[in-house]
Amino acid sequence: MVNAFLHFFSRHIVHLGCLVFLLVFVLLPGKVLAQGEGPHVYLPAPVGTNVLSATWMDLKSNMNFAGSIQIPEAKISSTVYALNYNRYFSLAGRLAEIWVTGIAGSVDGSASTAPFGERSSGTSGLGDPYFAMRVGLVGAPALKPADFMKTPPGFQLYALAGISVPWGEYKQNTPLWVRSPA
Repeated sequence: MVNAFLHFFSRHIVHLGCLVFLLVFVLLPGKVLAQGEGPHVYLPAPVGTNVLSATWMDLKSNMNFAGSIQIPEAKISSTVYALNYNRYFSLAGRLAEIWVTGIAGSVDGSASTAPFGERSSGTSGLGDPYFAMRVGLVGAPALKPADFMKTPPGFQLYALAGISVPWGEYKQNTPLWVRSPA
């Protein structure tokens, strides 16, 4: 009996050790390098729901505000405030959502560029407002609050379209603007 237990334990100890190592490696990532929206930004809600939310972000990086261009040796600091309005409704029996986001804040940055040396710039004010619409394609029925509470969540697929409307004054000689990330 003892022999059988030791044989079973010795065969599975390697698998258990690998699992523990993987869990420790995944759960202790060290420095986290993520900014901006997370996965819970686009959650469903019952039809007729109106949401007004305020968001604040303090972003520090060497990327442009849209996060699409890395600028080596740059130090860009953005403080962004967003006021967001969401409205959930039914469109052909599917859950749909519209939202409008107003953006304000400040952006300061500096970079070492050859042959010009250290350059810096900063600005503050209103950013480009963002308008968007999301429509459920799969697994996203439009439900009233009572039915929404009874329905377990499952796989959902949405179509999303948005536009940032140019707002304010953009000067050619000013490299940083308060803009929406688009």
